[in-house]
Amino acid sequence: MTRRIFPLAVLAAAMSLAACADRTPVLPRAPASSATAAGIERLVEMGFARQDIVDAGDHFVVERDMAISKADLAIPGALHSRVAVPGGPRGQWSVSNPVQQSVMQAGITVNLSAISSNSNWLAAARAAMLAWEELSGDNTIKFIETTGTANITVSFGTLSSGLVALGDFPVSSQPGPTVTINSGAANSFSAGQKKWLLVHELGHNIGYRHSNWKTLNEPVGQDGADSIPNTPSSDLSSVMLGNPSTIPSFSAFSLYDKRAAEYLYPATAPTLTSVGYNGSGYPELTWSAVSGAYGYKVRFTSGVEWWVEDSSRYEGGYWSVIHTNGDITTTTGTSYTETTLPYTGDGWCQWQYQVWTIYPSGKMVGFVGTSPMDICWPFPS
Repeated sequence: MTRRIFPLAVLAAAMSLAACADRTPVLPRAPASSATAAGIERLVEMGFARQDIVDAGDHFVVERDMAISKADLAIPGALHSRVAVPGGPRGQWSVSNPVQQSVMQAGITVNLSAISSNSNWLAAARAAMLAWEELSGDNTIKFIETTGTANITVSFGTLSSGLVALGDFPVSSQPGPTVTINSGAANSFSAGQKKWLLVHELGHNIGYRHSNWKTLNEPVGQDGADSIPNTPSSDLSSVMLGNPSTIPSFSAFSLYDKRAAEYLYPATAPTLTSVGYNGSGYPELTWSAVSGAYGYKVRFTSGVEWWVEDSSRYEGGYWSVIHTNGDITTTTGTSYTETTLPYTGDGWCQWQYQVWTIYPSGKMVGFVGTSPMDICWPFPS
């Protein structure tokens, strides 16, 4: 079991010493030939940051400790890309074995009983869990509080001097089992700082590494350090920033925190397979099944317009328009037929349907929508 620690305070001088402790020589950059320029572009395509590439003659030094031969770079297919999906370099980081998808889809259970005597930390823990659930984007992250056996137990404990809290990385693709809060730091932070700390620690429990772990010279270790596509080499706005000089008050996740969540724990929207009217004139739609889904929510947005006779109006009446939206049904199937509103051709009305994926945790994410469909009924009298 590997535990990730969060220091209570980091002095600027200590941070400077850590930076100076790196004795890797800075290699001079040679003038870029066309072959060298092509090699650099190939490395960028592979996912390395341009600023981390140094020309060292017959090879490049990448990220200060990797040598990559220029000759190998010139051979198509000789080197595998570091990028799991196309689109750019990656820099947000995870352990090599994050939480199993089915476990995340079921919801990560958290027992807070051991901190229930401290209302401030209890509130911060609940707020941190909710923050992860409400993280925007199509992801399945959800924490569920329980008083019984749980994936994660949060408790107070005695930690080494200078530590606020520590959490575990995932073990065997299960969430890291504990978050420990230094009992000596119980009243040292604001509510917003407590929330930030616990959002951060829960991030470790589900597999996030520090966004700046390389700058901090943290070892890869047995858990690994896998970079995440389409994120920068370091994200100083990330909630997973390690060792900030001052612990911030939580306000929001960074854009790249969100991208990492969608990459590690993606939620899938259904794909519409047919939209139309059945033989009786009722709207009907079908969609593909989503792996791991518990069910589907069907929702609607409608617009209805009809002519209302009114002798007091100059025109003798007026057009009335009503826009409504809401839920229609929840189903475990992959089709829906509107049985109460057939298309009659009377008046003007259009409905747009949405189908959302519901995961076993109850989290509803990702939807596919139809184009407006004509659904009309007789004019009101």
